[in-house]
Amino acid sequence: MIFNRYKNTKKHWAQQKIRIKVSYFRTILLISQSNVIRLTIKLKLNIK
Repeated sequence: MIFNRYKNTKKHWAQQKIRIKVSYFRTILLISQSNVIRLTIKLKLNIK
């Protein structure tokens, strides 16, 4: 019983780690996308 509970908590921690990684990558992607958009806008303004 105790071992089973330990296994479940381990699984739960793995899921939490994956979720944290996913959210971390998502924020990085969002930041990089916004930076790219800003750069393209700047370039377009410079071309004009």
